[in-house]
Amino acid sequence: MRSLTVKTMCRGSSAVTIAGTGIAPGDNADRSIQVRRINDIPDDITDAKVVQLFERTVDVIWLGGRSRLEFDYSELGEGKIIRA
Repeated sequence: MRSLTVKTMCRGSSAVTIAGTGIAPGDNADRSIQVRRINDIPDDITDAKVVQLFERTVDVIWLGGRSRLEFDYSELGEGKIIRA
């Protein structure tokens, strides 16, 4: 099992990429760049697959005034909604 840090650029349309090494999860001041860590990724899953699943997962935790910086791989997937 391993972890991967991803970066979401939230200006105009949203785009998820792999974050650089050593970048800590968090948000920049205006939240236009959000960095999240995905944990417990099976070793046979590619980074590209993790990015694809993260892009297709809806995180609505922020609606409750909260924010999470880390997610488990098992929470990701097309049509999945992560709630508070």
